[in-house]
Order: sequence, then C-alpha cells, then structure tokens
Amino acid sequence: MANNMDMPFELLSPQEQQNKILDLLRPLAPVKSEKYKKIRVGSPGDGGYVQLDDFKNISHAFSFGISDNDSWDLEVAKRGIPVEQFDHSIDCAPSSHPLLNFHKKMIATAAGPDTATLPDLVREFSKKTTPDLLLNIDIEGAEWDVFDDASSADLNKFAQICCEFHNLENLSHPGFFPKAKRVFDKLSENFVVVHVHGNNCCGIRNVHNISLPCVIEFTFANKNRYA
Repeated sequence: MANNMDMPFELLSPQEQQNKILDLLRPLAPVKSEKYKKIRVGSPGDGGYVQLDDFKNISHAFSFGISDNDSWDLEVAKRGIPVEQFDHSIDCAPSSHPLLNFHKKMIATAAGPDTATLPDLVREFSKKTTPDLLLNIDIEGAEWDVFDDASSADLNKFAQICCEFHNLENLSHPGFFPKAKRVFDKLSENFVVVHVHGNNCCGIRNVHNISLPCVIEFTFANKNRYA
C-alpha cells in the first residue's frame, strides 16, 4: 500500500497537508557561518539585504528587480564587483556607477528581445570553477518559475543568493505546493539558509494552523564555499 504522504497534495487530509508544509519548511531554518559575520548591504529598509560579509573572488553580481531602489547594487559595485541589473518596468537604474550595467529586460524562463534567463547569464558571466557569483532577486512572484527552470549546476555558481519569496500563503494550494517543494529542494542541494525574516509588507496568514508571512526574505550560502 502506498504511503499517504506520497499521494497528490490535494488528496491528503488537512493534517497530512500541514505535515507536508512543515517538512518543506524545516530545512530552511537558518544556521550560522563558522567564519563570516552577517552584514546588511544596501538601505536599512526595503532594498537592503542581510548576507555574509564575504565578497572575495566574486566575478559578477546580478540584481533582478530594482524599481526605485538599487542601494544593494550600488554598495556591491563600490566594492569593485560588476553588477548586471535587470528590470523591465523602469527605463533606467536609479543610481549611476561605472560598474552598474542596467538592462531593461524581464528575467524569464525563455530568452528573447525583452527577456533574459538565469542559466544564460550564469554561462556568460561566471569566470571560475568555484562559486563566483552573487544574486539578489525580488521579482514579485516570478522567482518560483526562475528557480524552477534553473538547474542545480546553474545555481551552484552562486556564492550567495538573497531572495524575496512571495505568496507563501499559497502553500496549501495543490498547484503551488509541488513547485515550491521543487524549488526549495533544489536550493537545499547546495545551499543552507544563513538569514531569514518575514517581510512586513503583506502580513501573516494562517496556513493549516501554521503562521506564515506572505513574503519571506531568505539568504542562501553555498555549502561548497562556506562552513
């Protein structure tokens, strides 16, 4: 007889669905780096991100989703790291710096005149065999498809990933849960969470008696680079 937990999500009981969601979230508990302290990069509010204070041997950084705040990008550029900025909703970047390179394009799963893909960018800008890229991503829910489309090998080129994950209140939806599980399982292959906090922009929802912020910011550190 098949284990109930192997059944499609929508066919599970509410208690079993709760257990599935808890199993999904447990590996995302933050851990501490043995060597590096955490710092906030960028503005003190929206647009700034908490990450490990390590920028050595980074070839390039990507910033997906800028709007009117690219303070993270600017601070990374001031450290001597080129930053490729992508946002299809604005005409130019808010800041100016020789190492900031703005692209009026959407990050998507297929490349086109107005789109770019994460795998293509990794192949273009990674210069080392070890993790040598940084990623900051806030693209209002499209992050799920971008990560779902990327391979583990593509993601493994990043030393750190700062991401704002949206719509966590949908984890109880049968069409959303499998994708979220694929994404978090893939990230867990090569990364651990070193920082997490709920964003106060969209409130907290009760999902099968689990209190979840609708938007959560995670910082992932590559296990191949950090202890």
